[in-house]
Amino acid sequence: MRAAILLGMAGTVLASASHAGEHRIGMAGMAYAPAMIEAKVGDTLVFVNDDTEAHNVLTATVGFSTDLGKQDPGSETSLTLRKSGAFDLECVIHEEMHARVVVRP
Repeated sequence: MRAAILLGMAGTVLASASHAGEHRIGMAGMAYAPAMIEAKVGDTLVFVNDDTEAHNVLTATVGFSTDLGKQDPGSETSLTLRKSGAFDLECVIHEEMHARVVVRP
């Protein structure tokens, strides 16, 4: 009986993980692409520096503040979305570089 309960719980965890999505966001030409991202809690944002210049991924939005640091050309970083809400992304190296992320439950 206990094994059945644990197996059932493992199935629930696997089902939740299998529904998580990945959203690839390019960074090139002083822009995030796409500039508007709609995702769900549990999804992962993957930032891909497609440019010849370094970029940075930062959000200062209260409750979502994150700084993924300097990202060199050709590199990738990721951010898993843990709660619903909305936040803005910016590149601290290029002040005109912005994106918006909306996270649904």
